[in-house]
Amino acid sequence: MIRVIGCVRDHHDPLLVMVAAAICFLSSLASIKVWWLGSDAAAGSRRRWMALAGCASGFGVWATHFVGMLAYLPDVPVSYDLSLVLTSLVIAIALISAGLSVAETQGLSGSWLAGGVIVGLAISAMHYLGAQSILLPGRIGWEPDLVVSSLVISIGAASAALRAASGKRSRGKLVLAAALLSFAVTGLHFTAMTALIILPDPTRSVAGGLSGQQIALLISCVAAVLLIIGSGSVVLDRRPRLPRRLARD
Repeated sequence: MIRVIGCVRDHHDPLLVMVAAAICFLSSLASIKVWWLGSDAAAGSRRRWMALAGCASGFGVWATHFVGMLAYLPDVPVSYDLSLVLTSLVIAIALISAGLSVAETQGLSGSWLAGGVIVGLAISAMHYLGAQSILLPGRIGWEPDLVVSSLVISIGAASAALRAASGKRSRGKLVLAAALLSFAVTGLHFTAMTALIILPDPTRSVAGGLSGQQIALLISCVAAVLLIIGSGSVVLDRRPRLPRRLARD
């Protein structure tokens, strides 16, 4: 924990860290809200709602990760491999959608735990693949103990988030679930960044990758998508709905 705190304090831009945390929490709020709406929907449309919730969470995880990457202050120039950047986004959306669908499964004991494990692994896969997209004059390595710790944090917090979001609903449970899901993302990210080891290699080039400014533009587009999803979920939540049992019949 001391190593993680030191990494955040000494090697990250504090303003961008706060931006990353805000994006993460707002996207988590939107994804839990949409997940609730999907669980109340008729069976035929529930899968689409789960995909939308996965988009909200996946986009948020991806944006949080790359804002966090921009906040990181290495002593070398960096750029980003576009194909890995986009692949990490697709993986986050697809696997988180699957995890939320499993967590919502009716009649499955411990569905929140199974879903939480999938979501936690999705967040982890997105981060470590996204980290591989970094192009710099060096090679990337990892400290194994911190990698394992980051996985435990992500899976444990994601499972706790879905447990908190299950059952009776309230504004307090929404905030709690969103906070836990945010911790699954940020806890993993900063623990994994502490685990990062850069081994200098002047033969490796940063040419041909996306610049930090281009990544920032992509993140802005993602933030717009998250705003649309979040606003849409609020509007839909205010529409009159049939009781849950009747809506599914």
